[in-house]
Amino acid sequence: MKTKSIPLKLKITFFYVIATMIGVSLCAFQLLNMQKKEIAGIIETRMKNAAEYTSEKVSERLDQMTAVGTALNTGEAQKKLRYYERGVHFILYDAGGDLISEPLPLDVSVSDTIAPDVFRYEEINNGIYYIYDKSVTTKSGDIYIIKGVFPASNELFTFKLTLRYTLYLVLIVILFSAVGGYIILGRMLKPINRITLAAKRIAESGNLKERISIGGRTDEIGDLANTFDEMLSKLDTAMEAEKQFTSDVSHELRTPVTVLLSECEFLKDRAKNSPEYDMSLSMIERQAKKINNLVSGLLCLSRMDRNAIEPQFENTDISELLSFICDEQEKIQKRGIALERKIESNVFADVDRMLISRLFINLISNAYKFSYETGLITITLKTDGKNVLFSVSDTGIGISEEDLSRIWERFYQADKSRTYSENGSSGLGLAMVKWIAQAHGGRVYAASELGAGSTFTFEFPQTNNERNERK
Repeated sequence: MKTKSIPLKLKITFFYVIATMIGVSLCAFQLLNMQKKEIAGIIETRMKNAAEYTSEKVSERLDQMTAVGTALNTGEAQKKLRYYERGVHFILYDAGGDLISEPLPLDVSVSDTIAPDVFRYEEINNGIYYIYDKSVTTKSGDIYIIKGVFPASNELFTFKLTLRYTLYLVLIVILFSAVGGYIILGRMLKPINRITLAAKRIAESGNLKERISIGGRTDEIGDLANTFDEMLSKLDTAMEAEKQFTSDVSHELRTPVTVLLSECEFLKDRAKNSPEYDMSLSMIERQAKKINNLVSGLLCLSRMDRNAIEPQFENTDISELLSFICDEQEKIQKRGIALERKIESNVFADVDRMLISRLFINLISNAYKFSYETGLITITLKTDGKNVLFSVSDTGIGISEEDLSRIWERFYQADKSRTYSENGSSGLGLAMVKWIAQAHGGRVYAASELGAGSTFTFEFPQTNNERNERK
C-alpha cells in the first residue's frame, strides 16, 4: 500500500522554520558575543584606569610610611594599605608575592598568581571576578604589586538578562515564522490546488472547453494557470481539428467511392456496347486516380507531421527550376490563361529541390484552377541578397476575408460551390505548402479580394546560415 507523503506545504514550512531558526540563532549568538566582549572591554578599561590611579596613591603612601619608619606588616599599616577605586578592590603584595595589605572584603579568596598587566578572570564561589595586576615602584626603588579584583555580577546579570530576552525573542520569531509561513504558503499553494482539481475534473469529464481561470494574477502561479489554459485551448483545437479531419476524409472519399460503385453497377446491368463500357471505365479510372491522389496526400502529410521527411538542402538555381516548372504548367493547362514571368536570373538558394518544386507547382496550379478564362497569372521571383521572394498572382475568383485565415487548414475549401470532383482539389495542397515553407525557415502568406484575384507569397532565407540564425 502506497503511504501518503508529507504535504509540500509542511515540508516548505519546516525548511523555512529551520532556516529561520539557524539564521536568527547565529545573529543572536553574534550579538551576544559582541555584547560580552564589549562588557569585558569596558571592565578592562575601568580596571586599568583604576589601577593607574591607585598605583600612584599606593606609591605615595608607601613612601610616607617608609619615611616615618612604619612597619608594613602590622595590622594598622595593612588597614592603611586597603584601597577601593571605581568599584575595584585592590590588595597589595610585596616583590616576593606576600600579601601586605588586608584581604579582600568580598569573602572571596583569589589565587596568589601574579601576572602584571594581564587582564583575566577567575570563577570563585560560583561567581566571576575580573583580575588585573600592576607593578608599583616607590621612589626608593622598591617594587610592589597591586591586584585589582572586580566582581562582574552586575554586568553579568545584565548580560544574562539580555540573553534570556534574546532567547524569548528567538522563540517568538521562530513561532511567528512558522505560523506566518504556513499561512502564506497555504494561500500561495491554494491556486495550485485549484489547478489540480480543475485538471482532474477536466480529465474525468473530457470537456476541453473548460478553463482553470484563477483571475488576473501576474505571478508564477498565474503564469502556470495561463499555460494550462493555453494547453487546453491547443488540445481542444487539436481535437476539433481531428474530428473535422475525420469528417472531411469521409466526405472526400464518399463521393468517388459512390461514383465507382455506381459505374460498376451500370457496367453489370446497363452497359450494352463498347462506347458505354469505355465511358464507364474512364469514369472509374478518373475516380480511382482521385482516390489515389487523396491517399498519397494524406500519407505525405502524415509523414510531415511525424517529421519523417528530412529536407535535403542543396544550393539550387531557383530561377532555372521555376522557369522549368512554368514551362511544364503552361503545357499541362489547356485553358486560355496567360502566364507572365518576372523571374530574376541567377537566384541561388539552399533548398530541397523536390519539396520546393512541389510548393511552386501547388501554388501555380491553384492559380490556374481558380482563374477565369482568358485570365492572367503573374509569377515573380527576386532576392535582396539574404532572402528569396516568390509570389503568384492571379485575376481569378479571389477569397473572402472570412475564408482567408482558414485556407491553410486541411480539406478546407474556400469556394464551397467547387467540389473535389469539379476542380480536382482535395484541400491538402496549401497545408503542404505551409509545411514546406516552415521546413525552409520561411513564411507563406496570402492577400486576396473576392472577385478580383489572389496573391500568394513565399519568403525564405537564401542560405542555411541565415536560416540557422533565425532559429
